[in-house]
Order: sequence, then C-alpha cells, then structure tokens
Amino acid sequence: MSTQHPLPPHSIIPPKQAVSSQRRPPRGYIPQETFRELKKRILSNAHAYYAHHFPRSERFDLITSSTTPTGRLDSREWRAALIVYPDPKRHDWRVLYKSNACPSVEDAAFEIKYWIEEDMSAVFDKVEVGDVWSADV
Repeated sequence: MSTQHPLPPHSIIPPKQAVSSQRRPPRGYIPQETFRELKKRILSNAHAYYAHHFPRSERFDLITSSTTPTGRLDSREWRAALIVYPDPKRHDWRVLYKSNACPSVEDAAFEIKYWIEEDMSAVFDKVEVGDVWSADV
C-alpha cells in the first residue's frame, strides 16, 4: 500500500512554457559553486524542508540529464531534478523540483538551489530562534 504525501503547491514547477520570470533565477549571475557544492546544499535543504512530508524517506537525490537538441555535441542542454524516494523499501521516486533546460549542469542545479532556498526563506520568515518548525506552521 502506497501512502500519498501531499506536496506544497510551490514545489510543483509548471511546464517550461508556463514558467514565469519570477520562478527563474536572476539573470547575469556567475556560478560560484561547483556542481558538487550545489548538490550538497540542495540535498541539505531538501532534508530539512521535506522531512515532514516524507517522514519514512531516507534518501533525496539530485539527478541530471543532458541532450543535444541540434545533434551536435557542442550544443548540449542540461536539466536537473530533485527527487525523493518516499519509501526506503521501494525503488520508485517522486520529482520535487525540475529545472528548465540550461546550458550547463551547474546552471540547472543552480535553478533548483534557487527555488528550494526561496522556500526555505519562507520558513525562516515564519520561525524564530528556538521554534520547532513543522509543515503545518
């Protein structure tokens, strides 16, 4: 029997054509972090933010994919997705965030880092030092 865990509405990313400029990271940034550093920050925030939605989960991951839309290896596009394995005894997973197509794997990871840090910022606005945060706050 599978238990469905509702996701907060802000983590469901609309299709690429419906993505608003408000959900895209600021333009003109220069990636200062390696993919490994970005992934570490994303996974740390995911554990904190989604612990209440997936209490049995032991694993979050950041997965990537690349394509060559023109068929040439010099024009590669990257996508990334933050996923969770809701049940440690099963192999199925759920997408929590999915990036748009980006020119580098770091850019794709940066989009997800940007979104989850926006969500964590909203949590920080609700809690004070010493408070216990739960998804119901």
